Amino acid sequence: MFSAILRRAQITVDQTIGHVVNRAIVSVPFLVAFGFATAALAFRLNREFGPETSNLMLAGGFLAIGVLTATVVNLKPRHQADAETASPSAAADDTAQDQQARGPLSQTDKDLLVAALTSAAPIALPGLLRILLKNLPLLAVILTAIFVMTRQIDDGTAGTEQQQAG
Repeated sequence: MFSAILRRAQITVDQTIGHVVNRAIVSVPFLVAFGFATAALAFRLNREFGPETSNLMLAGGFLAIGVLTATVVNLKPRHQADAETASPSAAADDTAQDQQARGPLSQTDKDLLVAALTSAAPIALPGLLRILLKNLPLLAVILTAIFVMTRQIDDGTAGTEQQQAG
């Protein structure tokens, strides 16, 4: 009885994964081409305007692209927004307020996330530990650099300030 439902769900998931993989394979050459185009633009801007100005121009361009992309991604579909404004009801408002009070994840989402993490942890943990141990010297250097950059430097001025105050 449930085997047919599970089989259909598995086929749907397999098709979705295949579709995503195919799109990723198609997008890789475009990403590489975009990288080379950005490098060529950087060289051209460096020649025309100098390194500082050209880097600021590229940063501003990518910032504008990022803001535009974030805006497009966060927009609601037009028909969904029209449907919500056309028929407001107290139940829908309560549901929206409950959703905002709970945060972005509902209890069901949290339970599913915990279940996925607990089932994936035994598989992923050995691989993560291998990667961490293999890159331990690099991690030690990074952590040391972070420690050195974030510590407070005491150059002796703190004692003179206390003496002057007292």
